[in-house]
Amino acid sequence: MEFSGPNGHGRFEIDQPTVIFGRDASQCDFALQHPTVSKKHFTIYFKNYKYFLKDLNSTNGTFHNSYKISEVQLQHGDVIHAGDITITFHI
Repeated sequence: MEFSGPNGHGRFEIDQPTVIFGRDASQCDFALQHPTVSKKHFTIYFKNYKYFLKDLNSTNGTFHNSYKISEVQLQHGDVIHAGDITITFHI
C-alpha cells in the first residue's frame, strides 16, 4: 500500500491477517499521525482469499473511492481516505 498526507508519504506492506490503522501507535499496527485520524480508525483484513476494509467507528469516517463506508471488499488500485491521509491499495 502507498500512503500520503500532510506529513509525507511512504509504503506499507500487510503481512498479517488483520491490520489496524489509526493515530494511536500503542493501539494500532500502523500509525497515521494526523489529528484528522481517529485513535483506531479502520482495519484491513484478509478473509476467504479477499481483502476487506472496515471502519472502526471513526470520528471523520473512512472513505473508499470517495464513498463513506462501514465495510467493503478491496480491489487493486482502490483509494482509501482517513481524515487527510490518502492510501492506495495494491495487491
